[in-house]
Amino acid sequence: MATYDECSLCTGLLTDSNAVRLWDGRDYCERCLEARLPGLADYARSHSRLEETSADEPGRVAMRLLAMEAGIFAIFFLVFLAGGASPAEAALVVGLLCFVQGGIQLPMFFWTSRRNKTTIVVENGTVTCRRRIMHIRETFELPLGDFNWTIGRPSRDMAQQHARLWPFGKVVLLKQRNASFWVRRAQIFACGWTEETKRVWVAFLQCAQDARHTVHSE
Repeated sequence: MATYDECSLCTGLLTDSNAVRLWDGRDYCERCLEARLPGLADYARSHSRLEETSADEPGRVAMRLLAMEAGIFAIFFLVFLAGGASPAEAALVVGLLCFVQGGIQLPMFFWTSRRNKTTIVVENGTVTCRRRIMHIRETFELPLGDFNWTIGRPSRDMAQQHARLWPFGKVVLLKQRNASFWVRRAQIFACGWTEETKRVWVAFLQCAQDARHTVHSE
């Protein structure tokens, strides 16, 4: 039976029956991976790279527009009242204006949400981020160790501004370490758009982070 190096987490001996290579290029034992997330070992064996593209959520786009129009309605309703209009007149005029504006903006919002995409691929310790913002296409390729990660709003990804109404904690954000102030905002990428992929991303990133700490402590 072939043998491998030690597990990157528990330092136990790896064999061809229990060794699993994650997308950071390190080998782990199946027991450690299953302790982090049941099914992670089988997922890693069946996916040679971890890849995800931002989700299409027309419902979220419509909710964002509705919230924006509600805010506009409230502001101008008060302005009309302060100008001497009756509540009925203010509601009718402002409501009509918001309806027309919303009808014009909604197709644009849908078009933007479908056009602006972020794709993240992690393979053998390298993170490749491909992003499209309107007609601009960007590609970043950096070592996984150059990124921190957190849970937060997807709208922090510049390509996902239309996703402002996603609840906090919905997605995983990869953030480049030690980025200058001027590029820090540009180097945030959203992933983990479903509960399943979010669990996989979090478990993987925790494993990779702990493995780096294990190496540094030796």
